[in-house]
Amino acid sequence: MFKMKTKIILLLFVVVFISSAILLYMVINTFKKDKISYVYDVITSETQSLARQLQSEIDSLHLLVSTTTKNENDKQDFNDLNTIQYFSVIQFNGLTTEILAEKSKNKFVKKSQNINQALELSKKLNQLEQKTFFSNDSLIYEVSLSQISPNRVVVILAFESEIQSIISEKSSGDQSAFLLDQNMNILFGQNDVLQSFRRFIDRNSSQNFEDSRTGLIHSDSNEPWIYSMSRIAGTDLQILNLVSEKKAFSVMKTIYFKSLISFILILSLVVIIGIISATYLTDKLNQLTTATKKVAAGELDTEIQVTGQDEITSLSTDFNQMVRQIKKLMGETAEQARMENELKTAQLVQENLFPPSEHNYQNCSVIGYCKPASECGGDWWFHAEDNQNVNIMIADATGHGVPAALMTSAIKSAFILTAKLNLSSVETITKINEALCEVGRNKVMMTAFYIRINKKTNLAEYINASHEAPFILDLNLEQIQKDQLIFLNENSSARLGQSPDTLYQKSEIQLSQKQRLFLYTDGIFDLKNNEMKKLTERSFYKNVIELANQKTNFTAYSDDIKSFIFDYHKQKTLDDDVTLCHIEII
Repeated sequence: MFKMKTKIILLLFVVVFISSAILLYMVINTFKKDKISYVYDVITSETQSLARQLQSEIDSLHLLVSTTTKNENDKQDFNDLNTIQYFSVIQFNGLTTEILAEKSKNKFVKKSQNINQALELSKKLNQLEQKTFFSNDSLIYEVSLSQISPNRVVVILAFESEIQSIISEKSSGDQSAFLLDQNMNILFGQNDVLQSFRRFIDRNSSQNFEDSRTGLIHSDSNEPWIYSMSRIAGTDLQILNLVSEKKAFSVMKTIYFKSLISFILILSLVVIIGIISATYLTDKLNQLTTATKKVAAGELDTEIQVTGQDEITSLSTDFNQMVRQIKKLMGETAEQARMENELKTAQLVQENLFPPSEHNYQNCSVIGYCKPASECGGDWWFHAEDNQNVNIMIADATGHGVPAALMTSAIKSAFILTAKLNLSSVETITKINEALCEVGRNKVMMTAFYIRINKKTNLAEYINASHEAPFILDLNLEQIQKDQLIFLNENSSARLGQSPDTLYQKSEIQLSQKQRLFLYTDGIFDLKNNEMKKLTERSFYKNVIELANQKTNFTAYSDDIKSFIFDYHKQKTLDDDVTLCHIEII
């Protein structure tokens, strides 16, 4: 097992090695791309320059020829021309030819094979001003068609070109230039060099292309070369320039060597710095390790001497602070354990505030359920009966926890007390409100719904104190629809505990057998599934109606409702208390 010091040095070495290697690769690759781009630009520029120069020469020759041939006897002017050696206009009369005009320099040697070759090439021309070229005796011969009917007239022009000397200068072991016709036949250039690119010649023979193109080819010996081709406008001539890729990138060897030396120097420097840093770091960490073991053994008075202003110093300061906090927390933990024990006791006490979860009265059955969000909740429900009525109440205090739980204790006491005074429903709620105002002092309030059902007539009186409106499911219907739900929300008054002067209004409804009342708190709509989506009212009503339409018995129906509600909730904790209360008229 490696020590921390060794691990740090290895980590620094590996990180720097990998990052430097990546950086080296990126630099070399970028340089290579830039070099390739530069080489391509240079060779393309040279090729296009040669093409423009030759095109300029040809255009100048045409202008000179058109000027000097206006006077057929003006031989002196023709001899003064620098590059033009020979000019003739020949007409075809059937199988014979007739020279209409002819001029040449004194030193020009007219060879019949050259003229015959020009005439043979002219037979392939079929458009006016169409031109073809060939070379012989260091001269370029231009053959053009100037007339088609009634007889074909051909113009032959022989001239010298500076391109020849330029091409000769550029031809070396690593670079070659050529003047070619469209069939890749050489007019100027070293034929033996071009023959080593036979595959390239065969692929591009008789292939027309526009302007210029540049790329990478391989010789027959598979050596990579950069090529550039440029066409001379208005002709079938083209310039080919070849440069060995090996020569173009010879400078890369120097770059590779210098980069490798820099790479080794950086790694060496990192290793030295790593050893020094790791030694300092591990010494400080050893002090922390020793102090930690003492604290683990119970020596809570242990402290580290703090020196310096770096991260290790900050860690040592935090360690000393942590030890002091541990001492403090150990005392607080004992206090917290005592408070949790008392809180559990309060939870047991609050559970006694709720009635039995199921009870059957003379005219109705009641089933309720409450699930608090914490140890002590703020929801409460209750049912009790007097001589004439069954009294049922559901309430929801603001928030949850101990303050809300105290309000539930107060409302139960007030509810039981008022039930013994034989008061009206409005008087009952009014008294409860006054009691909660005294206890809560406008800091904790409750929404509530109170319903009183006459045991003989099933006439119900109810009061809503800003609570979620309960609704009635009528099982006498064959199938219950949402618009057939009966919501008990005619009047809604202020919350309990909000003001002792609140005036409450009651509402009445006649209930009948096989009707079920659904009372609930708003915590239902804070339930969340695995996707953290809350239960919507639409989904809530839809599922409650579907379960009611199954016409199961009251106990099974309430169990199905509870399963649906809490199966939807997939989170570990509730955001709010959830309370349900079902009433069935029998």
